[in-house]
Amino acid sequence: MGTPPFFMKKVYEAASEGDWNSMKTAYNGPHDKYMMAPITVLKDTAFHLAVYSRKDEPLKSLLKIVDEKSIPWSPCTLKNAYGNTVLHEAVFTGNMKAVKLLLQFKPTEKRESDTSKQLETKNALGETPLYRAASCGKKEIVEYLATQMGQISEDHRKREDSKPILHAAIQGQHFETALTLLELDRSLDMTDEQGRTGLHLLAGMPRAFKSGCAMPKYSIKNLIYCCLSASNGDVDQSKSKKGWKIGKIQKKKNKHESALKLARWLIEKNKHHWWQSINVVGSNIVNIETPGQGGSRQQSDGQKGGRNPGEGVGKEGQGGDPGDGGGHPLFIATSNGIEEIAKEILQKFPQYVELINETGQNIMHVAVMHRQWAIYRFVEKKFKPIMVKLSWKIDNNGYTLLHHIAHMKHYRGGTKPSPVLKLQEEIQWFKVS
Repeated sequence: MGTPPFFMKKVYEAASEGDWNSMKTAYNGPHDKYMMAPITVLKDTAFHLAVYSRKDEPLKSLLKIVDEKSIPWSPCTLKNAYGNTVLHEAVFTGNMKAVKLLLQFKPTEKRESDTSKQLETKNALGETPLYRAASCGKKEIVEYLATQMGQISEDHRKREDSKPILHAAIQGQHFETALTLLELDRSLDMTDEQGRTGLHLLAGMPRAFKSGCAMPKYSIKNLIYCCLSASNGDVDQSKSKKGWKIGKIQKKKNKHESALKLARWLIEKNKHHWWQSINVVGSNIVNIETPGQGGSRQQSDGQKGGRNPGEGVGKEGQGGDPGDGGGHPLFIATSNGIEEIAKEILQKFPQYVELINETGQNIMHVAVMHRQWAIYRFVEKKFKPIMVKLSWKIDNNGYTLLHHIAHMKHYRGGTKPSPVLKLQEEIQWFKVS
């Protein structure tokens, strides 16, 4: 016999209106046999809905009914249409009290709780509760779940599509949560199926850094930003103490500081993997391999007129447009104008200023292509003695810096307010080259 429609309607309405007492009363009687039955079209049970109260009640009372009446089956392992258990939903809502209740629940007729089973159960996406907590930026819950399991096993590190848990936190811009994961286990900085590390993802997120946000230097907003101190956490806690606008700026600064802290950690961690091996195979073939930027490629010397000795043409790059910057985090960050990452890499590892991407371009080519003036000036100032060497480099397509300046593929309209000033800005690029 299925669940009576009138009873499902009554319980659902009580939950949707936040009338948790009515929902508890409905089950604490002759209808307790329907506690495990789904009451929504997505197969959520009363336990799934109870965690949305963001309190320990009514979940605590529902679990008590199951325990006292010795109702068979554990509510903790019930799944909805998305494969989410009650713990998955408690994590999503950030209900720490509910998370603790579920993991501590131990029916009287059982000698052991199902804690380990709850922690290991995956939803339809292949996410464990820990993975879901990381992807939602629930830092405190991540820490709690990690302490419950002792160590982060392989099942928690990736989901079905092979996306690493750290990538999930970074893509959600939950940078403090990402740092917490790395503090728990440094080996969580893995590569995805495309060979990207966490730093690759960060380098493609300009709005996660101050340099990627439009904030005039001499503005009230920037003044407030500079006066505020950053606080830890992915969720802003300042709105109750400050005005709405200041709280918004505080939240932005917290994110920027957390992203920079994470970038610094990842740069330091990956330093042993960033090398570029150049071996002469024959009289005119050079193999160049750089881990983290797309593997190896071959160059053939002297294939284009006007080329310097030793500089060749890439297989896929003959003619056509200038490249897009390459796959190394330094080039990705430069093309996106993330000054913080580009400067941090070059300050820690200055030799990378001569790194070349898959189309034979160095950082100056990429900065010019994407009109990243601040990064260009930083490199020019810091590496002044070798600027001639950098600026005269010809890429695999035969392009010099001047070619990239003239090329408009990556032109975004400049940063000046009027057409005249935008044109003036473009002329300035020609002058510096």
